[in-house]
Amino acid sequence: MNCANHPAVTNVAFCRTCGKPLCANCTRDVQGVIYCETCLADRLHGVQPQPVTPPPGATPGPVYVPTSGPNAALAGLLSICPGLGTVYCGQYVKGFAYMGIFVFLLLGIIHVSGLIFGLTLGFFYAYQCIDAQEIRPTPQALRQ
Repeated sequence: MNCANHPAVTNVAFCRTCGKPLCANCTRDVQGVIYCETCLADRLHGVQPQPVTPPPGATPGPVYVPTSGPNAALAGLLSICPGLGTVYCGQYVKGFAYMGIFVFLLLGIIHVSGLIFGLTLGFFYAYQCIDAQEIRPTPQALRQ
């Protein structure tokens, strides 16, 4: 089967909405779902025709399958070791910064003032545990 817009070119996918065969130049990929230009324009203007199933024997285009992200409860549990829950969520720089702050506060307790640095450490420890549970999507997840 050839492209509906370019009859000399072999199709590589089908429009999810209208089912037209499309070549590589005609496909419009939106979050892993293939549309033709007409159907994509209709969707942008709020007009959404009924989806049509592709003809039998047709190979569908790539399908977007959302992946499950990190588990908030596990991130909080891993935060018992400061910064590890944040690293688990994919925020590596923040996690390593939390580990460094934790070590700095421990050294402050030992060498400077146990009361001030001890209170600060307690608040920081609670904060980083709560922060790890507020899962934000990583840039890699946003690109998928």
